[in-house]
Amino acid sequence: MAQPRDAEEQRINRIFGSYLYIFPSLLVFTGIVRTLYTAYRSHHLPRTDPESRTPNRRVYPPSALSSLFSRYIKYPALFGNRHSQPIGWYTFPTRLEALLVGIYWFINISFLFVKHGNADNGIDGSKILADRAGVLSLWNMPIFFLLAGRNDFLVWLTGWSYGTFHVFHKWVARVSALMGMVHSVAYAVYMYQIGDEARRWNPAYWWNGVSAMIVMGLILVLAIFPFRKKAYEFFLITHIIGVMVFLIFLYHHLKLSATRMYNPWLWACIAMWAFDRFTRLLRILILNYGAFSRNPQNHHLARAKFVKGTDVIQLTVYPSAEDVNYFPGAHYFVFLTGTWRFWESHPFTAAAWRPSGPMMPAYNAADIHKIKRSLSGSLKNSGRELEIKCLIEGAYGVNHPLHLYETVVLIAGGVGITTILPYLCDYMERARGSERRTMTQRLVFLWTAKEEELVENLVSKRFPRGCLTRRDISMQLYVTKMKPGQTEFLPGVKYKRPDIGEILRAEQARLVGKMSILSCGPSVLVDIVRTAVVDCLDKDRKHIEYFEESY
Repeated sequence: MAQPRDAEEQRINRIFGSYLYIFPSLLVFTGIVRTLYTAYRSHHLPRTDPESRTPNRRVYPPSALSSLFSRYIKYPALFGNRHSQPIGWYTFPTRLEALLVGIYWFINISFLFVKHGNADNGIDGSKILADRAGVLSLWNMPIFFLLAGRNDFLVWLTGWSYGTFHVFHKWVARVSALMGMVHSVAYAVYMYQIGDEARRWNPAYWWNGVSAMIVMGLILVLAIFPFRKKAYEFFLITHIIGVMVFLIFLYHHLKLSATRMYNPWLWACIAMWAFDRFTRLLRILILNYGAFSRNPQNHHLARAKFVKGTDVIQLTVYPSAEDVNYFPGAHYFVFLTGTWRFWESHPFTAAAWRPSGPMMPAYNAADIHKIKRSLSGSLKNSGRELEIKCLIEGAYGVNHPLHLYETVVLIAGGVGITTILPYLCDYMERARGSERRTMTQRLVFLWTAKEEELVENLVSKRFPRGCLTRRDISMQLYVTKMKPGQTEFLPGVKYKRPDIGEILRAEQARLVGKMSILSCGPSVLVDIVRTAVVDCLDKDRKHIEYFEESY
């Protein structure tokens, strides 16, 4: 009777493993519906009058339930006012992300213990628990492999940020590791209970499983925030090598099992990893095909220089392709093939794209310390613009639908301006002429930076012409660090820290229609903006949507 009972337990385990995918599928379906609705609204924009203060659609105030949800669940940080800033060794998700993660963990733990009615004694119970935990661990693996890649197609389908998917990637991986640990411990107990019978088992089967579990634990330990922050390249290399070693051990563990029915989930993980790597290689070849030509004249160079008076590096890239799929908020990865650290990829946000060049000026915003480590010595020693060989990969990111809101508030800190500035240019392009392709009637542009030279450089060279004098655009520029004895100041610039809460409350008071807020900058700034948005939601029932990009 043991074999039929084992077969029945395996069938039940596979059913519960499949049920794991219901909740994530519902979340993805919700995101797809939201994306389709946004696309429909974008293609059916009502005619707008830039001089009118009345929205061109009927806007009802949000329901009390919707306001409470946004105020207490959707936007607040999980603990206090720190979301992007770490608390100790960890950066915590938002309350909404934590709630969704908690539900998913509850489902996993519930499935681990329900319907164990075929256990006749403690020995059977240990084996059934071990098998159930092993199935749940394995069924979770394709999810966190999918969410780990740069080319996660769920980002395109749902419009959610990479940051959101990385939160789910980490927590799904952790629950998978927890189930793997339960699987290992429960089987150890089972082998102790059966005594001499355990000697008939293949030792390689046991040790491959134990080794896979140990490697998975090491991967999780080396992925904690201090390692990622202080030694990112070490984290990345150990992460990639660790995952490869883990998959090898897991492959041999499953290969020696009594059944091969679990192999498809392992191959699904390998296929997702291979798809991401192949797509990244394809992106590099498409954007940089001239770099692989035998003709040296086709080899394009990037130009790097310090913005005078700052530690900010401006990088101007000349890719081979005429179309780099540029959009507001797009970011790319650059490989400095002319340096000995050619394998490192540095993320940067493109501030502009001129296809007639082609040319892509950018200020590295996401990982400036790494690119400085590779370039700053050469740049400072030369004291001039430096030409370097490079390859780019992209575009990645999300184009937030800010044009569907009557009021748009853009908030940038430091080199976060590279993410925010393209949205200003996009608004001015959409608002040009009689056929306006935007519902936005008022745009507030707030930029705060330490260095006066950075503000002067970008305002004079990168800001769209006429943006400083338009009545529908409120330009608010702040410099937070004055030079000793400074007597000359930039016109239109305030030399102080902005009161972001007061600015948002003022815009909320005059709001007619819906308002979107996008912030990008250091973790301290985006946490201040998030807190101010939550406070605004507590004051009045108005439609406010918050988008965040941090570095």
